Amino acid sequence: MFGWVLFRADSFGHAIAFFAALLDPTRAGSRARASALHVDAAVLTAVVAGVVGATPAVPYLAAWRARLIASDASAAARRLDGALAWAEVGLLAGVFFLAAATLSASTYNPFIYFRF
Repeated sequence: MFGWVLFRADSFGHAIAFFAALLDPTRAGSRARASALHVDAAVLTAVVAGVVGATPAVPYLAAWRARLIASDASAAARRLDGALAWAEVGLLAGVFFLAAATLSASTYNPFIYFRF
């Protein structure tokens, strides 16, 4: 956090003010107001996706799929395995394209090293 201040601050005094705000958030204003400025639908969606992704649901489903295929070698089980594999690929492709569309639709994307 402190290292990024050097790239953001316009002057040494500005950097000191940033450091003071990092060390004492109450100097920058109300915490509730400052937090509300950064929380929107996209942030909440990312938090929910992160919480769901952090649960053991995906490994549990993978283990369930492996047990199902191992216990039943029928054509229906193989079709279900293929369908689940394609669903996984489709889900990942959908997330990729959604991320790419969201990134390209945003209006302000400055070059990260523009201050060098």
